[in-house]
Amino acid sequence: MKNVLYISPNSYVGGAEKFIITACKEHDKNTHLKSAILFFSEGPGPQLARSFNIKTVVLTKSFRLSKPIKYLRAAWELRKIFKELRPDYIHLSMPYSVIACFIPMIGLKAKKIWFQHGPVGGRLDRIASFIPLDAIFYNSNDTKKRHLESVPFSYSNIKHFVINLGVEIIESKDKKKNSKIFFSSVGRICKSKGQLLTLQAISKLKDIKGISDKIHLNIVGTANSPSDLKYLKELQDFCHKNIIESLVTFLGHQDDMRSVYKSTDILIHTPNIPEAFGLVIAEAMANKILVIGPDLGGVRDILIHHKTGIVFPITQNEDDIVHLSELIMEIANNFSSENSIYQKYINNAFDLITSKYSLKSMNTQLENAYDQL
Repeated sequence: MKNVLYISPNSYVGGAEKFIITACKEHDKNTHLKSAILFFSEGPGPQLARSFNIKTVVLTKSFRLSKPIKYLRAAWELRKIFKELRPDYIHLSMPYSVIACFIPMIGLKAKKIWFQHGPVGGRLDRIASFIPLDAIFYNSNDTKKRHLESVPFSYSNIKHFVINLGVEIIESKDKKKNSKIFFSSVGRICKSKGQLLTLQAISKLKDIKGISDKIHLNIVGTANSPSDLKYLKELQDFCHKNIIESLVTFLGHQDDMRSVYKSTDILIHTPNIPEAFGLVIAEAMANKILVIGPDLGGVRDILIHHKTGIVFPITQNEDDIVHLSELIMEIANNFSSENSIYQKYINNAFDLITSKYSLKSMNTQLENAYDQL
């Protein structure tokens, strides 16, 4: 049996943390790999991992790379943990953990893997690219392409693997019957997710008879940082100023996303920067929800215009608001479970996720990659 240690620099539960926890749950279904997760700090991530009986370790020494003394104390603790757990593979999420674990990993026989979840091309990416590794995993072909274009040199002795992130496949066709058409925007509340664009589009429809009483938007997600909280207030103030509070509900963080998806008809996802994969889009597709999404980043691996959903080109100018409002109005006027065009997109998307992005498929790709190392 081989041991894999997943490292997470974040204690909250985002896409990368969901992947790690899901991977450990899947590994536990067989005897091929024994897994554990090391978090740099306590929080919702470790709590969720423990709820699934995943072996979870949390550093007792908090640190920042900019504080050398605190970092060295944490590095000493990391080294002790590595020696105690004796992993065959050290799976490092994001460049921060690659850099932080560089010194503690020196001399270890474990295979060292950086999972590049994105965003790509930042200063930490460039620093981490100089650290000796055995492999880099990517969550989409787009992430791999942009990463290799952005690093200061080409890798010669490193293996590269694209791992399709897995989502839970909902077999039941039972969806909540809504009196209105419910749109949802799901993701962290921050400017890069572009929730304001969706609100601006909704605002243009508020006075159109037969549309405003037919649609409702749920915004799902939390604001974590001071800048995110400021953006959340900006969104709420916009709703108040433009008198669309009756058309929009801020649901905050939701532990039971299955219920959210069950009552959602259409997912609107309008980030203004390329995302590495777009896990929320795959989850919506797995729940048989029509998706409106961007022609950006790794989303293009799964969202194909007029085949698995509706692609919305984001140009970051006033035309985006008009275009999105027209899309919402068109869907509101024509959407129904019997609509063959939209239902075809939904079925195509579900078939794609089932065949290539199931949890079983993700685990098989992941464990095959470990075996090749």
